[in-house]
Amino acid sequence: MRRTALLFAGVTVVLLGAAFGLSAYLYLSARRTVDEALAGRLRAVGATAAHLLAGRAAPDPALDAALAEVAREGQLDGAYVFDGAYLLVADAQGRAGRRANLMRLDPDRAQAALAGRPSVGWGFDVEGLRFLGGYFPVPGPGGPRALAIEAGEAFIAPSVRLGAAAAAAFAAELSLAALALLSLALAVRAARREQDERARAERAGLAGRMAAAVAHEVRNPLGIIRGGAELLRERAAAPRDRALLEDILGEVGRLNRLTEEFLDLAREQPLRPAPLDLPALLDELGQGLRRAYPALSLSVAAAAPPLVGDADKLKQALLNVLQNGAQATAGQGALRVAAAGASGGVQITVEDDGPGVAPEMAARLFEPFSTGRAGGTGLGLAIARRIVEQHGGRLWHSASARGARFEVFLPAAPAPGNPGSVAWPGS
Repeated sequence: MRRTALLFAGVTVVLLGAAFGLSAYLYLSARRTVDEALAGRLRAVGATAAHLLAGRAAPDPALDAALAEVAREGQLDGAYVFDGAYLLVADAQGRAGRRANLMRLDPDRAQAALAGRPSVGWGFDVEGLRFLGGYFPVPGPGGPRALAIEAGEAFIAPSVRLGAAAAAAFAAELSLAALALLSLALAVRAARREQDERARAERAGLAGRMAAAVAHEVRNPLGIIRGGAELLRERAAAPRDRALLEDILGEVGRLNRLTEEFLDLAREQPLRPAPLDLPALLDELGQGLRRAYPALSLSVAAAAPPLVGDADKLKQALLNVLQNGAQATAGQGALRVAAAGASGGVQITVEDDGPGVAPEMAARLFEPFSTGRAGGTGLGLAIARRIVEQHGGRLWHSASARGARFEVFLPAAPAPGNPGSVAWPGS
């Protein structure tokens, strides 16, 4: 699975890189085309204006008016004619007779235009704004002159809009790339979780089949041992012999309960759902637990809505969880049980103040035969989780500042007016 995920991640990165590369190539090609078109348009405007201005003497208000008309019709930010000393011979803004702004003037291109070589190119003014400028020779009396025109925001709007569109496209591609990688990560996580669940189910199934086989082979000999021990107990006269037989019968009873747990793990009996009172069920379990562990400090706070479920099975599942907490404190600590309505069902929390769950046990806490307690079988929590999941709920261990905390979620009762009908997940 990891190799497949890495392969998909590699393919995704390559495809995204190719998409970004193609987008960049298309953008640069379009940008070059648009810029060339704008330069050609400015070149045509400048050449035409220079031709119209050729041979006209300066100063002449008509020249300023003609330049103003050229600037207005061509959407230019500036248009002026200067001589070899960079004095403005004519200006669209009426500043003739002044010295040209040398911070906006390109000296090399200005000298080339004065020498008869026109040029058009991009530049930046003192405010850092991008503009397109052109320099064109203007033949006439009184020495060499040149026309300078500046095309700003309005003229180069197509190039600006193209850049904005490209930025938006790149942002969209980045968002899609992030979404694709996130989806891939979620898919890998879901696949890993599904694989873990499938492996857990397979282990549980195998353990259940083994448990059923062991239980079947053990129950008959246990019955014979129990019958023989009971017969000998009736005939025994010495107290010491009777005490020994009582110990034997006690161990037989313990082994018999263990075989029952094995069979519970192996059996998949259908549920018998019916309305049940969860607070009453928890109270009954609490009373039994107090009798079994007199030194245990047990508190039960249950205020939950009605549920529909198999009362016997849920009693078994919750008893396993409660006994797990009581045993964690050696029957002498504190055990807190709380139940309350939650979104779509009921949440039950069982907390103890024992040593807690060791980190190495947390990952396999609900696996059959997995236990951190001496003498434990590791079946109680596995059986409890299976019963809860049969009801469409969840059982899990959550972090706690002290001791261990187990959470149980059970789905709510069916809607009123439809009694006895409940849609169990997976049915």
